Order: sequence, then C-alpha cells, then structure tokens
Amino acid sequence: MLERQLIAIDGGLRDVTTGIPDLSDPRDATDMQARLKALDSAIAGTRTIAMVDESGRILAASRNGLLGIDVSGLPYFMNARRSNRADALYVSPPNRTSLGVWSLNVLRVIQRDDGAFAGAVVATLDPNWLAETVGAINYADDMWTGLAHTTGGLLLLAPQVNISLDAANLAQPGTMFSKHMASGQLETLNRGAVAVTDQPIA
Repeated sequence: MLERQLIAIDGGLRDVTTGIPDLSDPRDATDMQARLKALDSAIAGTRTIAMVDESGRILAASRNGLLGIDVSGLPYFMNARRSNRADALYVSPPNRTSLGVWSLNVLRVIQRDDGAFAGAVVATLDPNWLAETVGAINYADDMWTGLAHTTGGLLLLAPQVNISLDAANLAQPGTMFSKHMASGQLETLNRGAVAVTDQPIA
C-alpha cells in the first residue's frame, strides 16, 4: 500500500514539473496554487504540496500561509539543488516542517530547457496517514511497526511510543538497523533490542 501510494505521489509531482508557466504573473501563480490544492486533495498521503523556485522561495502551495517562505537552507532542498537530477525522486530524512509537523518530504526537481536547476515540487507526507498505513501491518496487540530513513532517522512508530522522534537515530553501531543496512539486502531478519526503546524484538 505504501509503495503504491508513493508511486502515485511521484506521478503527481512529475505532472506538475511539466509545462510550468511563468509564476511571476499573478494569474499564473493563482492557477498553480489551485492546481496544487486540487492535487493535494486528490492524492491520499500528502499533507502539503509546494513549488519552490531556484533560490528556495515557495512560490505556490496547497496550504495557506506558506507563500514566500525560504527553504534554501533545508537539507532536502540543498541536496536536490546540488545533484539536480530530473530522473530522481528525492526522499528527505525525517524533519520538522515550518508548521511544526514531524514528517518527511518527497520532491522532484524542475529544470530549465538547458538542464539548469530551476526549483522543485515538494510533497510533505501526512504523518497521520503514514501511521495508519504502517500500523495496519500489526496483527497482534504486542506488535509495533516503525518507519525509518536510510540515514537512521526515525519517522514514526505505530502504535506510538513515548520517545523523542527528533532525537532518535537508529544508525548506531551494532543496532539491528545498522546490521540490516550493512547486509545490502532488501529484507533481513534480526533479533535484539530496538535502539530507541530497548525493547527486545525479532
């Protein structure tokens, strides 16, 4: 379910990156704002979709109150601007958004005709939707499921555990996460205690 929805979100971002009008024209900017709101409403799993220019300024967004915000210093934008790959879907480590929500961003870069970086279309995933989707895997009361980034950042645990997600980092020596990443495999089975909760798990 999660993979299918990420594919759908990626398709929506791809669509927005084609045929972008000159958003310096207020009428075009208004139309893009409406387009992003419609896309956000149509795709399950997104909290906000925004268009960012090459300098990192939000030009249009599906959520009010974000226009003009500067995201140029945020790692997800700096990484996309630095690598500037139109064929990649960027997935950021978990982060706290400008509205205070703990989530992650997926984005596609926008390029000019000559291939130069021109900005990005960014979707912030809905953490409540993610928790429901991931939690649906649990088939027993004593079971929980987590979702982490490849950097070790912990996005969520379902059901929720009383820990600080901002400070959680699974990429520590000897953790099951580190053993899994070192294996180079898509799927592994490990036994031990979870680094952030010290609870035994297999």
